[in-house]
Amino acid sequence: MFSILSNPTLCCSNSFCCAFLCGLCMRQCNTKTSHHAKLGYIAITLLACFMSLIALIWGSWLFEKLDLIGLVDCYDDDSKCIGISVVYRISFSLGMLFITATILSLIGGEIFELFENSCWLLKIFVFFTVLLLTFMVPNYIFDWYIIFSVIVGIIFLVSQIIILIDFAYHWNEAWVENYENSNESRFWMFWLFFFPILSWILIFTMSISSFIYFQCTGPIALTSASLLFGIGLTAVSSSKLIEHGSLLTSSFISLIFNYWTFSALASNPVETCNLWESRQHNFLLVGADLFVCMLTLAYFAMKIEGKPHYEEVKTSDVSSLEMKSMKEITTTDEEYVHQQNPTQKVSLQQNSTYFHLLMTVYSLTLAMILTNWGLVTGWMTSMSFWIRICQASLCMILFFWSVLAPSCCPDRDFSL
Repeated sequence: MFSILSNPTLCCSNSFCCAFLCGLCMRQCNTKTSHHAKLGYIAITLLACFMSLIALIWGSWLFEKLDLIGLVDCYDDDSKCIGISVVYRISFSLGMLFITATILSLIGGEIFELFENSCWLLKIFVFFTVLLLTFMVPNYIFDWYIIFSVIVGIIFLVSQIIILIDFAYHWNEAWVENYENSNESRFWMFWLFFFPILSWILIFTMSISSFIYFQCTGPIALTSASLLFGIGLTAVSSSKLIEHGSLLTSSFISLIFNYWTFSALASNPVETCNLWESRQHNFLLVGADLFVCMLTLAYFAMKIEGKPHYEEVKTSDVSSLEMKSMKEITTTDEEYVHQQNPTQKVSLQQNSTYFHLLMTVYSLTLAMILTNWGLVTGWMTSMSFWIRICQASLCMILFFWSVLAPSCCPDRDFSL
C-alpha cells in the first residue's frame, strides 16, 4: 500500500491536479505555490479538528458499534473518556506528520521539495497510519504526552498573541492603503468602520453576559477591567496622541482579549460565581478558540512567504519574459526563483521550517484546546481559568507596549 501511494506516477498526477487549481489562484490572487502548500497543511489540521470533534461528540457510540473499546484503556468510565483518548491520539499523529515535515525542511534537497509541495495522498496516508498504530498504545502512556502538550501549548499561546497583534496592524495598513489608493474609497471607508463597530458590539455582548452569568466580585472586576482597558486603549490609539494607532487594530485586539477573559470566567471552577450553563465540553467556546487558531496559522503561512517574486520584476524585463517559451512560463514561481537566485532556496527552506515548527506546536495544543488542557473533570477547571486569564493579560500588556513603544523610544524602529 505504501509503495502505491509513494509511486512517482501517483504523486505526479496528484501534483498536476493541485498545480492546475493553484495556477488559477496564482493568477487571480497573486499568490505563490508555497502559499498553497501551507494552506494544504492547514486543511489537514482542519480534518484533524473535525475528526476530534466527532470523537468527542459521538466517540463512545462509534467505538461501541465498531467493538473497539477494548483497544483503549480509559480511566473509570469508557463511555465518558474514550472521546478524549482519541483526541490525544489524533493530536499525536498530526504532530508526527509536522515533525517529519520539519526534519525534511532542515535537511533540504530534492526530497524536501517533493514532500513540501506534492504527494498529499502520501501525507494523509502517513497521518492515518500513525493514528491507527497509536491505538495499540495504552492510555497511561499518553499521560506524559499530556504534560508535554501543556508546556508546548503555553508556548503556542504566547506565539499566537504576537502573531495576532502583527495581523491586526497589517490588516489596518492594507485597508488604509486600499482606501487611499483605490477609486472605491467609500467602499473601504465603510469596512474600516464596520469591523470596529461589529467588534464592539460583540465586546459589549460578552461583557453584559459576563455580568449576568459571573456575579461574584472577582469576575465582575475582571470583566470591568477588560472592558475599560479596551475602551481606553481604543480611544488613545484612535486619537492624535499615537501616530501609528488605529481604530480597526485596537478594536480587534480588544475583542480578542475580552473574549479570552470571558472564556476564562466560563471555566471558573467556583460554581457559585459561574452560572454559565454548558456541557462538559463547551463547543461554542471551543469553536471560537479553533477559529482564532486557524486565523493565526493562515496569517503566519501567508506572511512568512512574503510577496510573490514576480511583483518585483522590472518593466524593462517584461519583454524578455514574453520571449520565454510556454514551458518556462508555466514553471512554478519557486523553480523560477531558484534558477535566477540560488539563495532563495535557502530562504524558502527556512520559512518552511518556521511554519512546520508552529504547526507542530499547534498540533499538540489542539488536544489541550479540545480537552480543556488535558483535564477530564469538565470545562470548569482552575488550570484552564488561569491559563486563559494569563493569556488575556499578556495580550493587553504586549499590545499596550506596541502602542506606546514608538513614542517612548522614537530612535528605535518598531515596524512590524
